Amino acid sequence: AFLVSYSVTVSGSYQVYIAVSGTPALGPIALTVYPWLPSSQNSMVAGLGASLAIAGESAQFRWRPRDQFGNLILKATFPTLPQFSFSPAGRIAAPSVASDGDGTIIATYLATVGGEYF
Repeated sequence: AFLVSYSVTVSGSYQVYIAVSGTPALGPIALTVYPWLPSSQNSMVAGLGASLAIAGESAQFRWRPRDQFGNLILKATFPTLPQFSFSPAGRIAAPSVASDGDGTIIATYLATVGGEYF
């Protein structure tokens, strides 16, 4: 018996073949690699609502989550949609999260009080 290990950093579908001294021994074996957890260094946030909102008006931003290797994390790999929180609490109403189907998460909220949030 042989122990083989490898590391895959690009998500996707692969075919694995095993050869001994150049002679095919086994395969193909289907291998699916999914992205890992979101990385703050590789994920992107876009939209005016990420940095500015007007009290009483709806604001929105988009989050494009990627893992530590830069792989896009699609909605299918999330068991549930992520939730966002704002600080200080109690000044944001009606936060909602949706997916546009291509891996982008859309966050919509309503700021009820002016000020700085983190």
